[in-house]
This record gives sequence, C-alpha cells and structure tokens, in this order.
Amino acid sequence: MWSIGLSDANVAYSFKHFPGHGSAGGDTHAGITDITNTYQNYELTPWKTLLAQSTPYTMVMVAHVINNNFDTLPASLSHKTIKMIRDTGFNGVIVSDDMDMGAIANEYGTEKAIELAINAGNDILVFGNNLTFDKNRGKTVNEIIVKMVKDGKIKKSTIRKSYKRIMKLKKQLSRPKSNFCGQK
Repeated sequence: MWSIGLSDANVAYSFKHFPGHGSAGGDTHAGITDITNTYQNYELTPWKTLLAQSTPYTMVMVAHVINNNFDTLPASLSHKTIKMIRDTGFNGVIVSDDMDMGAIANEYGTEKAIELAINAGNDILVFGNNLTFDKNRGKTVNEIIVKMVKDGKIKKSTIRKSYKRIMKLKKQLSRPKSNFCGQK
C-alpha cells in the first residue's frame, strides 16, 4: 500500500478533497461550486476505504464545495461535514483547502471564514497567499485567531484539541525509521 511507503519514509500526506470533487462542474478557485444536484452517495465509498486505512501520517483536506445534502455551508466551513470525517473514527489532522480561494474569500471574507473553519473542526487553515500576496498574511491571520479566542468566538479548547493533533503528527514525523529501504 502506498500510504505505508510514505509512512515508512516519515512523510505526512493528505487525502483530498473531502467529500469529493467528482461531481463538481465548477471551480472552487473562482467561486461557489454547488454539487447538491450532481452528487451521488457512492462518492463517499472511497473515503470510507481511505479513512479506514489511514495511518498516523494521514491528514484529510476538506473541499470548499457545497452539498446541501450535508449542509448549506461549504464543506470546509461545515461542522456537520467535518463531523462525518470524525464519525469514521479518524482522529488525525484535518486541513482546509486554500482559504484565499474564491469560494471562500469572495463569499465569506477572511474573518468570518476563519471563525467558521476553525469552529467547523479544521486543525490547520491553508492560506496560499499567492492570489494577492501580502507579506504579513500569516501575522494577520494569527492576530485574527487570537482576537477571536479572546472575544469568545472560538473556544480555547478547540485550539488545544487541534494543537494536540498537530503535535501528535509532528512527533510521529520526528521518529527515526530504522528499516527504510534496508537502511539503518
């Protein structure tokens, strides 16, 4: 299995984009992509298999697609959709797709998107910072999160849980592998 090879090489990897882009006709880079009417239940079948085979190195990236069968919010901002991942028993790191993509940035703005994404259950928020470069993007996002925690919009316990999952992954990555490709 390819994931065992990646794990043996101390490489973290991500399954993406939950719950799938297979029935998407639009591009979330540009704007809202609603898969409600094209989605078929069998599209979750590969996810069930992948999540059952996950290793401590596995992450899941959540898509920005909207599927009203699950929630009216894009999957990456939807607690209901991310809960579907957790309900499989997956306790690894969940990562958003790029929060600067049109489906999120154009519809929700940075602050609201951050609040929704963290409260939905994302552990890591991705900001590609390549559509319009801002050298202070990381600092700005961090300040927004800190303020939201202070204001009670995001619970400290939510941040702590994400931190623990991220640190568990990092600890796993720092472990030396003694038998990779026959090397010691």
